Amino acid sequence: MRLEYTCIYTRNYNLMLKMKERGEWKDGDIERLEGQVRTEISDKTYQLVEKYNDDHKSEQSNLTVALFQKWVTHYKADKEVGTLAEAIEQMHTDVFVNQKIESLDFQNELPTKMTKEMYI
Repeated sequence: MRLEYTCIYTRNYNLMLKMKERGEWKDGDIERLEGQVRTEISDKTYQLVEKYNDDHKSEQSNLTVALFQKWVTHYKADKEVGTLAEAIEQMHTDVFVNQKIESLDFQNELPTKMTKEMYI
């Protein structure tokens, strides 16, 4: 999930940089871009929830986006969930408040062996 969300933020950050470089960046663009990212994150979360439900049909999984969001809030004190939530919040702050991404370092954050299941 973090990788998916990071890709959304970095793609839109690069779009912002290109618009600024070309002199096309206008008042209100940051709000429009933030809305676009919110929509993309929402769509990606929905896709991930649907994928989870498809993968767990035999368990009669009925995960919803709302339930997932409650789960994240409830387990935010958990180290792994908290770290993921903080990283996403920091990426949001970097792009929309600071308008600068200082670092993208997955070398120490990703597992040594990536499988398609981990990526999806």
